[in-house]
This record gives sequence, C-alpha cells and structure tokens, in this order.
Amino acid sequence: MAVELGDGTGLAVEVKASGDLFLETVGTLLAILFLSAPLAQVVPLHSTPSRVAVVNPANLLALHANCASQTIYGLFRPVPAAVPANLYGLAASIYYLGTCWHSVWRLQKSGSEIRGWDHRTAVACVVAVSLSAAMYLYAARPWHPSASALRSRGERCEG
Repeated sequence: MAVELGDGTGLAVEVKASGDLFLETVGTLLAILFLSAPLAQVVPLHSTPSRVAVVNPANLLALHANCASQTIYGLFRPVPAAVPANLYGLAASIYYLGTCWHSVWRLQKSGSEIRGWDHRTAVACVVAVSLSAAMYLYAARPWHPSASALRSRGERCEG
C-alpha cells in the first residue's frame, strides 16, 4: 500500500502489510536454505581435497550467475525483497568456487588431475565473475535508468 508523504512533494512511501512481511521473510529464509545446499559437498574439501571431483562446477557457476543477476536487479530496480537471499547466495557461491579451486590447486601441486575442474572450467569461472562485474557496472552507470534515478523522480519500477 502506498502512503503519500505530507511534505508537498507528491512522493509516496511503500508500506508493507504484516502478511507481506511474513511471506517475504519466509521466502528469504527458504532461499537461504536452498542456497546453502552445496555446503554439504564443499565443506569436506578442507580436509579431503580429492572429493572436489564429485562437485559439479556447472551448478556452482549457475548459482553464481543467478544470484549475481538477481542481486543487481534487486539493487537497481527497487525490489528490496530480492536482495538479502541473493546477496547471501552470491557470497556463498564465491566461497564455494574459491574452496573448490583451492582444493584443485592443492591436488595439482601433488601431480593429480581432477575430472571436471580443468582449463575450460577456469575460463568459465573467469567469464562468469567478469560478466557479473560488468552487469553491476552497467547498472550503476549514471546514464542507466537505475534505482537511484527512479527514486529521484519518485517512481517505482513494476515488472
């Protein structure tokens, strides 16, 4: 529900009903639960790096790409509900990828080859992280209709 400010500017503030806040909180908590699923495969890598072969890098890259794009969307199109869980997922995906690559590096030092974690996967990781940074920089540009421009005009982007 929109409540108009009484300062004569004509701007409105979005007020959430308690039911909306409850559903938003439950959705965020469930998303964090699902985004934590790879922990079961990644945490054991600290003690047993050879288990990195059972971790699928495509899943982690998809997680990173999705969370990066949804975080950027939530930040620059005023959709605050999309930010917390996706920001957690973005940080978690960076942790997952970093832990896996550290395990690969430790195994390669000892002369082992790891199926699925090769040069092509490294290139895919660099591309995914670079695209995430490029999306953020593009959305943050002053000439882009970002959230700051929309907020300065008092508009809300629905979509």
